[in-house]
Amino acid sequence: MIDASIPSNNKKLTKYGGIIPLHVPESHLNRPAPVPEKPKPEGYMEGGFVAVSNQFMQMAEDKGLRLDTRYLYVVLKSHCNKKNECWPSQKHLAKRMDMSTRNVRRHLVRLVDAEIIRVEPRGYKSNKYILLV
Repeated sequence: MIDASIPSNNKKLTKYGGIIPLHVPESHLNRPAPVPEKPKPEGYMEGGFVAVSNQFMQMAEDKGLRLDTRYLYVVLKSHCNKKNECWPSQKHLAKRMDMSTRNVRRHLVRLVDAEIIRVEPRGYKSNKYILLV
């Protein structure tokens, strides 16, 4: 049944099945406002994968690095920009690797000793990690 107060040519069917007058702006309908996307940092890759070089794999095997140490390298690599630099906090690395920050520091020392990464302090901020391999 059509409402007689509004001419039938002034109505449209919504995707929700209701009929609304055409003169009502879409912004006045009960819809949530769109949430703006946060800008992505430079070098951020959404989804995808991390490529680990054969050179690293061979070096890690030759130097006898543990699997946790190799995994830390992969996690660092996933944070790196195009210059192979990154600066995640040790707390963030520990959360991603499901281990304590003390264990993260142990594995970082192993990577530095194996000359696979270099660590540059940044004052009271997180360290800067430079992947050499």
